Amino acid sequence: MNFQPFAFYVAALAGGILIQNWLSFSAYKLGFFLFLVLLILIFTFFKGFRNLFVFTSLASILMVGAIVFSFHKLPESIDEISLQKVGIKVKVKEFLKPSEKYQKYTGEILNADNSTINHQKILLYIPKDKPLIFPGQNVLLKGSLQAVPPALNPHQFDYRNYLKHKEIGLQIFAREIKVTDESLNTSGWFWKQKTQIKKRLEKNQFSTTSQLFIASLGLGDRTDFSTELTQKLSFAGVIHLFAISGLHVGIVFGLMMILGLPLLRFPYGRKLRIVFSLLMIWLYAWFIGFSPSVTRAALMLTIYYATFLLQRPTNIYHTLCLAAFILLLIQPHQLFDVGFLLSFSAVFFIVYFNPIREKFKMKIPKRWRKIYDIAVISLFAQLGVMPVILYYFGNFSFLFLFANILLILLAGFLVILSLLMVGWVIVADVPQILVKTVNFGMEMIYQLIDFFAHQDGFIVQNISWNWVQILAWLSALIFMKKILEKHAIQLVLGLLCCVVLFESARWVETYQAVQKKELIVFHQNRGSALGWRDGRELRVFYKGENIKGLRDFILKPYIRKEKIKALEIFEFGEDFAQGKFHKIGSKIKLGETRISLMPPNTNASYIIEKDESQWRIIDGISYQNKIEKANKNFLIYKTQEKGALILRNF
Repeated sequence: MNFQPFAFYVAALAGGILIQNWLSFSAYKLGFFLFLVLLILIFTFFKGFRNLFVFTSLASILMVGAIVFSFHKLPESIDEISLQKVGIKVKVKEFLKPSEKYQKYTGEILNADNSTINHQKILLYIPKDKPLIFPGQNVLLKGSLQAVPPALNPHQFDYRNYLKHKEIGLQIFAREIKVTDESLNTSGWFWKQKTQIKKRLEKNQFSTTSQLFIASLGLGDRTDFSTELTQKLSFAGVIHLFAISGLHVGIVFGLMMILGLPLLRFPYGRKLRIVFSLLMIWLYAWFIGFSPSVTRAALMLTIYYATFLLQRPTNIYHTLCLAAFILLLIQPHQLFDVGFLLSFSAVFFIVYFNPIREKFKMKIPKRWRKIYDIAVISLFAQLGVMPVILYYFGNFSFLFLFANILLILLAGFLVILSLLMVGWVIVADVPQILVKTVNFGMEMIYQLIDFFAHQDGFIVQNISWNWVQILAWLSALIFMKKILEKHAIQLVLGLLCCVVLFESARWVETYQAVQKKELIVFHQNRGSALGWRDGRELRVFYKGENIKGLRDFILKPYIRKEKIKALEIFEFGEDFAQGKFHKIGSKIKLGETRISLMPPNTNASYIIEKDESQWRIIDGISYQNKIEKANKNFLIYKTQEKGALILRNF
């Protein structure tokens, strides 16, 4: 990898976006400073001050990044909107994966009583018993409008922050819905066709598994994937094969290049063939709905082959940097999108380690080279994306090599088969012999995935890396590449330093975890959970019906980030004693702190007496309409408003 100047401009643009996200300068100040920097840039250009010109050009790009991001930030007034019953008019923009009770959409507010929220994006929750609506339609909604609430428990997935980077700050749970404009935009028309195609797949007696896989690979639609199926694909290390991404775009592009072979007979045939294939790729992206992953892949392919069409030297690093620059300039929030990070990390490390792959490839017998390529490319991609996966998700499957070798060989066939089945059901019924064959094949693939997903010994769960560990890992990959490529044994010391840094960061986090002692009142709707954390052990006293939700969405993120090794869940009335913590019946003594556990149907779940003050804790199971007015004798703490209560220093 030689010096890549474009990388510095991408880094400057990303730096401006990050600075604006953290510090929120006004657009006027940023514009003024950009004007000054541009004046300096022009001056240095004409005076020939090369080094100063480079520095000021980077500074100007940094300012551009901050300004672009400032135009995509949500207004702060949205945060002040509390729960209220309203009627609003919304243009539906996008269909999202439904939840257990609701169909979910994004939309733009066209008209509302509060004019300050007009033209803001909004998340729509529509009961599943209501008719489907499609992008492009205008609907009148009546229901409960509020700002998207933040995460209320420590380390819980922050859906509010996730939506903020999609420029959505409001949500409404609609009770009454009336479609006022039936016209659809392009996305809506495609979604309606996809819905009809899925119905035809069901009518043709394709199995549930076949319907899911064909919809995913042929239509780019994973909205019907259950949580269980998504988890299995993740544990098997093959979830990327069922999300339309660069791999699938590459397969479709290769298919179009084959179909375009007759164009080679014409003048400029090679160029016509590439242009035809690129046009088909963008048509495919249009049909899929311009999902971010497909758009990224299509843009990278277009930039790469544009250099060939213009007879310029091709450089994959320039292609990556230019694609990232364009995407961030158009939509700066993509910098915070996990898919963006995964896509570019995977492609970068595949390219970065490619000389190593080529170096050892000649030593592999020809009949094994295809498998060698798949295995090594998968390995390099996974090494690159591992920090992102562990930082955000905490799970990693070491079976990815075996699963990818088997399934990537089938991926091209599965994509083509899915597209063929989609086209077939559009024009006619599929013969039952073919349907049964497809069902059998898809079921075999599902069983293979299920087998890999249940090999628990190869799946690492609840692992969390910090930024020091991530930097140490990436630095180690750089040293590893140099050692393998140039046999530079002297660089082994650098690799060992990365290992020491990685382990030191892990040891520091573990030591800090051992020292922590916390009493936590978690927030859960219609449930009450009190946690006592002593070092790396966590005991939780719980009453409620949704213990699975408590484990999966509240305790699991806390366990992963806080390095918890032992978890026990008790019934609310059970007794327990450990160190300073003594629980007998409904009374808890923790040093000088006294806690009373209140019976159900009372106006508080806990009364905590600490430092000569009394707190009444109102959590998700308490009846808030019976709360007494606060007075000088006690304080009220509502977990639904302030989040989980954490007490330390006993």
